[in-house]
Amino acid sequence: MAEALRVAMNLAEELRKLHDEGKIHGSLTPDLIELGTNGLEIRPAIAEAAAAITPYTAPEVLEGQAPDVRADIFAFGAIVFEMSTGRRAFDGKWSTPPTSRSPGLDRILAPCMAKDPEKRISRIQRVMLELKLLAVAARRTEAGTTLRRERSENTMRSEMKEMELRMEARFAALAEAHENALAELQHAAHDTAETLKEQISVLCSELAAAQERVASVTATPIETHLEKWRERILGQIEGCVEELRASMESVKDGAEELSRKSQQFEQKTSAELRELSRTAKSNAAAIAASRMSEAQSEDLMERVIELLETVQADVLDTECLPVQEPAPAS
Repeated sequence: MAEALRVAMNLAEELRKLHDEGKIHGSLTPDLIELGTNGLEIRPAIAEAAAAITPYTAPEVLEGQAPDVRADIFAFGAIVFEMSTGRRAFDGKWSTPPTSRSPGLDRILAPCMAKDPEKRISRIQRVMLELKLLAVAARRTEAGTTLRRERSENTMRSEMKEMELRMEARFAALAEAHENALAELQHAAHDTAETLKEQISVLCSELAAAQERVASVTATPIETHLEKWRERILGQIEGCVEELRASMESVKDGAEELSRKSQQFEQKTSAELRELSRTAKSNAAAIAASRMSEAQSEDLMERVIELLETVQADVLDTECLPVQEPAPAS
């Protein structure tokens, strides 16, 4: 808000200078306002833009009246409202001035944006005075807010420091209790491990004694069983060898039979190939003879055609000769 009031003061100051020179802008819009390092500047509107209807045009200008100082103040109010709230004051409808949710700002802008020019502020100097008073009040409020914020932050820091101390004390107590419990657990685990070692030692001794007793009692029967198993396994192996030998003999016989049939097939195929070769040669000779006979027939046909043509020419020549009358008898 402080920044908005500062820009509004600069804009009002530029309008005051313009009005003190006896001039009227008449078409003030946000795009004609420039903010730079040297302050604020109002650019004049071009002819086409001056005749345009904008959300910042005073209602009486829309009705055909010529713009005056009050039209500039109307545009000023609409621009400052939009700059302070982020929304336009009017969108094609001019009724009662809208509220900015800031009573101090509304007290200044409402008279600037009155629909009736007779009820509107007629001097920009009055607007500047109201803006200065609002800026002082805003600074005072901001200072109070800053002080309250600082006090609140200090109080919050103190409370957070106390909370950190309480949390550190609680974490220390929990860590000590955890270490004590861990020590007790380690001691109990050590005792349990020693007890298990003793029990395992006793079990190992009992197991060794039991193995010695079993070995002394069952030595001979186990050797006997092993011999029987060995004989049984050898018998099974010999049976498998015999079956394998028989299978090999059968495969050998099948291979010999296959070789014999292969030789027979080869001999038969060779004979058929020789016969096929003789037949092919005979057919080739017949084809050659046929082609020679065909050539001879064609030669004979050509000679016959030539003979016919000769006969036809002779006949035509005879028909064309003049008939000679017989000489009279002397």
